[in-house]
Amino acid sequence: MGMLRIERIGVGLAVLAAATSFSNLQVAPHPEHVLAVWSVGPAVIAASLVPTVRGVGLAVGVPIGLAVAAAYWTAGYPPTAVLLGGVGAAALTVWGGGVLRREVGLRLHDVNDLGHLLSVTGQGALAGAVHGALMEVAVTGGVVGMMPFSYAATAAGSLLTMVPLVADLPDHPPLGGRRERLAQRVLAAVLIVLALMPAGAQVLSLLLLPSVIAWGALRVSARESLAQMYVALVSLMCATLLGSGAFIDAGGAFGLDDDGIAYVVTGYALVLALIASSALLFAADQVERTESAAQQRDLLQQVLDATPGAAIVGIDADGDITDVNVGVRRLLGYESSELLGAPAARLYADGELARLARDLHVRPEVPAVAEALAQRRASVAVTLLRADGETRQHQLTFAPLHDAAGGPRGHLATSEDVTELLSATRALEESLARQVAVDRAKDAFVSTVSHELRTPLTSILGNTELVADMLEEPVDEAAQEVLKGAVGRIGRGGDRLLTLVDDLLAHSAVEDPVPREVVDVADVVRDACARLAHAAGGPEVEVDLPEHPLQVVGRRGHLADALSHVLENAVKFSPGVPRIRVRAESDVERVSILVRDSGIGIPASELATVVEPFVRGSNAMRRQIQGAGLGLGLARTILGGYGGSLGLESTEGAGTCVRLALPAPGVGDSAEPPSAT
Repeated sequence: MGMLRIERIGVGLAVLAAATSFSNLQVAPHPEHVLAVWSVGPAVIAASLVPTVRGVGLAVGVPIGLAVAAAYWTAGYPPTAVLLGGVGAAALTVWGGGVLRREVGLRLHDVNDLGHLLSVTGQGALAGAVHGALMEVAVTGGVVGMMPFSYAATAAGSLLTMVPLVADLPDHPPLGGRRERLAQRVLAAVLIVLALMPAGAQVLSLLLLPSVIAWGALRVSARESLAQMYVALVSLMCATLLGSGAFIDAGGAFGLDDDGIAYVVTGYALVLALIASSALLFAADQVERTESAAQQRDLLQQVLDATPGAAIVGIDADGDITDVNVGVRRLLGYESSELLGAPAARLYADGELARLARDLHVRPEVPAVAEALAQRRASVAVTLLRADGETRQHQLTFAPLHDAAGGPRGHLATSEDVTELLSATRALEESLARQVAVDRAKDAFVSTVSHELRTPLTSILGNTELVADMLEEPVDEAAQEVLKGAVGRIGRGGDRLLTLVDDLLAHSAVEDPVPREVVDVADVVRDACARLAHAAGGPEVEVDLPEHPLQVVGRRGHLADALSHVLENAVKFSPGVPRIRVRAESDVERVSILVRDSGIGIPASELATVVEPFVRGSNAMRRQIQGAGLGLGLARTILGGYGGSLGLESTEGAGTCVRLALPAPGVGDSAEPPSAT
């Protein structure tokens, strides 16, 4: 509303106030009557609209004061009453306009504005009462009667009803539909007409009219509901002045005089104005809340859609889904129409929600789990179920959601698919573990091989030096014996070095292209036992072979190498005179060779590791038994090349049983074997 238009409205109200004040005071039967009151409301509002002179609204106050004084003078009031009436009206107009401009600013948008308006109304009523009391003292010579109440009631009524007329009101589209608005208008018009007719329905009309006006304020529009209120009030007041209508009939029924009827009219105007103002502010507040909620929802949806890399789901207090973003379709495969209104529990894999609830010590319900995680401000790994039934690993967090009043209304769940990340992490961890194992094996290899090389080399070098020294002198029979012993030790050291080199070559050899053949297990056992007898100086070996032939597919030399490594271990780790038993057996699927010794045994905790390359048992290292830790590993590698396996059974201190198993002919397909010595 432009400033020029506001000023024009103010001037118009000032003229109206002056004219109505003059006419009211002229027609009033007595100055104590309620009708004998000048128009406080229009005058005060005009003073708040018309520009002031140095902050003082004299442009309206002075004309109002002169009009009131002239009315009192022409009506025959005493000079003192004329002076007090004019000065009081001018002062009240200037003061009320300033208060109204300062407190309300002619704005009526929220409850605070309504509170300010009621405050100004109360102050105006108090000022009117003071003015009325002074006037009555001047008129009656010192007796105070009803005139203060008349001035107070009229001031309050006119302020409360007139301010909304020119105030800045909330502007929002009608909330009701066309039919509802039409029904409200028709009902308001019917009630106003009934209140003016001399019939028995006037009182009922007066009682229903405030509700219908409030209905209009809530569902139609602010200004239309105020217009209906003004039409009703002006119609009822005009009818009352003309001696008809609901108030006149009610006054007659209850024995009220003119002042009593005037008080009822004023009170009804106050109630109607208060109800209408409150209703329109309530409607504006609801519209503002609705728009704010819609804006927040739009903002939330924009935020949700701006994060397609995560699945974001809004969940209400009952655990039902209220919002989803585009990431839900990308990560979980659901369309928003499938999830909105559905329970959020459907997103969890079977048993996953119950597992989370157990870990958090809450009920197995989505709201309880969400609240617990939101309070902890922690993320949790969870398995979610895609629309196609696939399970995916997600990292899930919850944040609380609040309504406009700050109360809880649910939670916002955010999850990221970490399935590939977890797989990559596990692969990295496994790779690191393998690298650590390789490093440890390398360290063990260097340590073992250096030890295994140093011992025979020391013997060879020492005995070689001994032989060289002895050859510088004539060699007698005793010296020859010493030389023979030294040469023997040199030979054994060389054999030990050769065995170590052979084992290393066998361990690192590439695949051998030589084709496989059908091998008789008895020949393999005899070959390996012969090697053992030649190398170990004839240990006690008991061989138990079945009468029927046992055959496997492979290479005889490879299989004899594998069995030889096992037999050598049996001799090496059996103190004293070794007692070794070799037995062959078969079933439908495999042929096995069992080697049982009476040695030191292997701790149960080491059975799975001693077959790895360069890994030696703790018993062997504690007894300082020489070896590179390659024997069992080589045997397992050879057997694995033919689809076989190597198994261990051992009791610490009571010996070990090694099972060399190979598929029976025709069972399974075996890979090409690695080379072995």
